Amino acid sequence: MVRLCVPAGDDQHALTRRPRLGFSAAEPSLIESPYRACLFAALSTAFRSVLGFARPGTFIRSAAVFGLIDGSITACDIYGRQELNRAVFKLDGLESPKPWKLWERTQQWTLEDATLFGGATGLLLASNPRLLPGASGWARFLGIAITGCAIGSKTGEWAFGKGPPHQAKRVEWVLATQRRAMYRRLSEDKEAEASLSRFGRSLLMAYTGDSPLMRILSKPFQGLGGISNSDSDAAPGHAQQDAKMEALRQMQMQQAHAKPPLVMLAQFEEEELAAPDYDAGHRQYRMDPTDTDLETLQEHLEQLNKLRASDVKELAYLWQGLAQKEHNLHQLSHDDPEKDLLRRELQLLNSLATHFNTRVAVFTYAQADARKRIDQIRNEDAASASVVPLPVTEETALSNDWIDSYSPQKSAEHIRQRWEHARTSLTHVEHVLSQFDTLKAQGSTNSHANKQAELLRKDVGQMKQNILATERLLKEYEDQIYKVDVSAGSR
Repeated sequence: MVRLCVPAGDDQHALTRRPRLGFSAAEPSLIESPYRACLFAALSTAFRSVLGFARPGTFIRSAAVFGLIDGSITACDIYGRQELNRAVFKLDGLESPKPWKLWERTQQWTLEDATLFGGATGLLLASNPRLLPGASGWARFLGIAITGCAIGSKTGEWAFGKGPPHQAKRVEWVLATQRRAMYRRLSEDKEAEASLSRFGRSLLMAYTGDSPLMRILSKPFQGLGGISNSDSDAAPGHAQQDAKMEALRQMQMQQAHAKPPLVMLAQFEEEELAAPDYDAGHRQYRMDPTDTDLETLQEHLEQLNKLRASDVKELAYLWQGLAQKEHNLHQLSHDDPEKDLLRRELQLLNSLATHFNTRVAVFTYAQADARKRIDQIRNEDAASASVVPLPVTEETALSNDWIDSYSPQKSAEHIRQRWEHARTSLTHVEHVLSQFDTLKAQGSTNSHANKQAELLRKDVGQMKQNILATERLLKEYEDQIYKVDVSAGSR
């Protein structure tokens, strides 16, 4: 009952903390090596059989050769990862990790036990010259032992595995992804990377893919998913997509101190901006005026007028409430706890007002474009294009008492969505902190993780304040909706 190649810092860091799921090993790559060797040997034997070159014992000899190759690569990988792990430990404040161990006794059966039992059984069978006479010498003993190890490991996974099927494999995939992310963080720290040996830096480049060779080899495969005919209509789209990807890559390569641009977005339903010659809210200019139905454009313009008028009212209601609350905010003292809640209400209202103002601006432009297209259909004179009015914001006449009778359904729905999302996020964060407290009580955390948890606890207080402010605002808007509904029902 042993574990083989127990990594340094076992169960002290996320790199080496393995969830006790399934029937996993301390170093899975070591246990998988015999299986990979047998898989390659089977493929090689099948290929030789097709060509007519296979002889008795081909599989055993191939397993021995591939086992030596794969085992050597695996050993180098295990050795190199110990150096990379120590560098990551140092970055995260783990100064005294547990030492690496070739083997470690345990109180229960392990996957290593099943693998070693299979290998020992293979050696026992190899000692009988009457069995598998096609292979001889060292290749016979090594090949049969590797085959026995592979059979033993897979039998152990099948017989002693716990939990849903392939759960341990999924955990290994998640851990491998986490390991690559941590190694990439290590590669971004030039001082830590410089402390590695030449072999360690080479292995780090292999894990992160940040090597000149990999960049050269990957170039022929870039854009395979976007190959297009230069004469086709899709070519400009692919060129534009490639340009966007290159611009994004250049943006990511900017210095860390560079200020990122601000992006102001607004959401639209697909049918709100649907019109002839439109795709995803943008004109395509593929249709001539003579091919466009005038009645369809007129219906589109009328729909835009209704949508814009609705959003203008919603924006006006938000703006009036925003101005009044902002005035109330300035009347409160700095130490008044009500000021913090009112500030959070204003932040949410400002976000909603910006959203609806952006929608109004887009609708205004779409209205102007629809009018322009209608004029082009009715008047083909090219000189008339110079007198087409610009898409400027139009004033909307509202009665003096319209606010009392207005039902802010759209804003209330947005506030309700924010409130539900905030509550869900708070539940998830509190659950994560509860799990962390359990690990901390078991001594399975480090100083860096403790610091991050404390920062997260501070965020919980802010999240609760946001929820409280959103609840107050939601109640205010729902009360207004209820008041309008009651007033309308009494008429």
